[in-house]
Amino acid sequence: MAKLVKDYLEHKIVFYWQSEGSKRASPTFPSLIHAKEWLINQYFDSYKGPERRKHKVDRRSLQKGDFSSKRDPYTHGRRITDRPIKVDINLADQKIADLVQYN
Repeated sequence: MAKLVKDYLEHKIVFYWQSEGSKRASPTFPSLIHAKEWLINQYFDSYKGPERRKHKVDRRSLQKGDFSSKRDPYTHGRRITDRPIKVDINLADQKIADLVQYN
């Protein structure tokens, strides 16, 4: 499975997916939302079987802000695309610390 990398490139913080062989597998993204959207599209595009799911987005995650909903929004879905993403490798913090140290 790909790992999410947070990096500091060209004076901004970006996110990208890295393959098992430490090779960049995606373009850079300005936010975690964009990175997750790319990952979801990759999983849906690579699946060759019959698709039973009508929506790419887990509808349970949309109910978080709906206070009138009686269902408890379970955000850790069964599918990889339903689970929240987290940064696996953080390169940005060290690069920023190095910049601060030299100033």
